[in-house]
Amino acid sequence: MKAAMQSIKACYASQAGAADYGAGLEACIAQDYVVSHALAERHSSLTNTEQADLGEATPDAIRQAMKLRVEGATKGYPVSFAFVADLVGLVEAHGTPVYRAIAFPGESK
Repeated sequence: MKAAMQSIKACYASQAGAADYGAGLEACIAQDYVVSHALAERHSSLTNTEQADLGEATPDAIRQAMKLRVEGATKGYPVSFAFVADLVGLVEAHGTPVYRAIAFPGESK
């Protein structure tokens, strides 16, 4: 998952300073959402002690970090919260199942 998070950060960096909000930034948000929520879901099965022993963030901290990344990335563009919420809804419905099937084969969800 560390490689996935590095890829997300690189995606946002590649879009930083773009003149307009566009498909590239939407791809970053979609990737961030899918990976962050999958990671948070997997970490929710760990106890607080296990999370601390592994040096892993809590599920809430993972989701909060994603929220801050998305807010930071969309700041300065005329993009409403409702628009981002609609995008996230589409990602949850269509992208998340595909990602989970590829990243975690054999697991049902």
